[in-house]
Amino acid sequence: FHREHPRVLDLASGHGGFALAIARAAREDETSLEIVASHIKQEYLALGARRALSERHDVRFETQDALDLSNLRPGDFDIVTCTQALHHFEPGQIAVMFAEAARIASSGVLFIDGARSALTAAATWALGVFGYRDRAFAHDSLVSFRRFFVPEELELLGRLAPRGERARAYAVAPGQCLLELRST
Repeated sequence: FHREHPRVLDLASGHGGFALAIARAAREDETSLEIVASHIKQEYLALGARRALSERHDVRFETQDALDLSNLRPGDFDIVTCTQALHHFEPGQIAVMFAEAARIASSGVLFIDGARSALTAAATWALGVFGYRDRAFAHDSLVSFRRFFVPEELELLGRLAPRGERARAYAVAPGQCLLELRST
């Protein structure tokens, strides 16, 4: 990293679950990070901020449209992430978001979402029906599943970004799809 306290921006973070997980891991590893969880909806940010306060994590929660990072400059953040939100965006929007993340991240970009596969479909449906005993959750899981990507699709979207020739996507068990861009 280029600075003493690397800066991480989590886009479309919802209530900040991933940002808080990063903060927990950094604390356990005694690593100093500046973490910003961003979302377009204030109510999600408020939930995350309350949770960060109660767990005593130093995570900032800021309003930010993941599709418009024009208020940020290249190098403002070392790493930009987006986790478990890609299926809420259209493919063209993901390409724009990844390109903007690549523009402002000095070290890399990491997007994570569910992977579209028969195993993931069966697991999400079974979790809803048998785990939560909630048919609405099972239905919503299958709707989300249909919007998941396979690695080849995500990599193609990532390659549309500046420096996109270095974008790589791959599946990770048990049902995740990762898209990354490393600056070096």
